[in-house]
This record gives sequence, structure tokens and C-alpha cells, in this order.
Amino acid sequence: MLDDYYLNLLDWSSKNVVAIALGNTVYLWHATSGAIEELMQVSQDDGPVTSLSWGPDGKHIGIGLDNGEVQLWDSTSLSKIRTMKGHTARVGSLAWNGGPILSSGSRDTCIFNHDGKPTFLLSIYTTHQQCISCRLYIHILVICLYSIIR
Repeated sequence: MLDDYYLNLLDWSSKNVVAIALGNTVYLWHATSGAIEELMQVSQDDGPVTSLSWGPDGKHIGIGLDNGEVQLWDSTSLSKIRTMKGHTARVGSLAWNGGPILSSGSRDTCIFNHDGKPTFLLSIYTTHQQCISCRLYIHILVICLYSIIR
């Protein structure tokens, strides 16, 4: 596991599955059975994995990479649904809004709101002066959701 305070490399799903990023690989540990499986692995050029966030359904997981990509995976079929591009630096923070919106915060100082269903970007926030750090949740609740509702 990378030793970096600004990365989110562990997340527990509502279905009692823990996702953990170890370098370029994401593993799933099923707490009820104790089974471990590999979800995905990225190349050295794209990795390492820099953030993880389970969707509210406990089935889908967002994965942020060092190359700025955000990947959406289905944990039951162990298959990638799509890759969302746009960031120019590592994605250190991911958060779901309780629905299909996945927000990604990057070292490039931008926050992107992706719709988890269609393949388009909802909005971009670029007024931040520093790297988007560990906790994106307050920003999403206060600013991002307000702009979506408005």
C-alpha cells in the first residue's frame, strides 16, 4: 500500500466487501466468506491506483489512477464498465452523491462530476488553488449538489 496521506486506498462497501489498492492492483475481500479476489490491475504507465470509492449499491466501484483516469467497475462480474478521462494529474479522491453521480478530485486542482450511468461529464470545478485532498464529501454536499439541484 502506498504511504501517502492524500490517497484513499481502502473502502468498505454496503455489501460487506472491502476493496484495497496495493500498487497497481485492486483486491476485494469478502468479509462474510473470507474470500479474496483480484478486481483489476493497471500497467506501470497508468498506475498506481490512487483512490477507491464504492457506489451506494455496493456493486459498482470507482477507481482513480495516477494518470488522471477514473474507471468504473462492476465488482460482481469483475469487469470494467467505462473509463472517464479529463484530469491531468492523479485522482486522489472519489465520492458518490448517494446516487449515480461520482465526483473525482485531482492533484490538477479540478473536481469533475461524472454521471455513473451515461458516459458524459456533468460539471467541472476549477477554482481550487491546491491539490484536492482526502475528503471531497463536504465539497460535494455544499457546492456540487447545490449546483446540480439549482
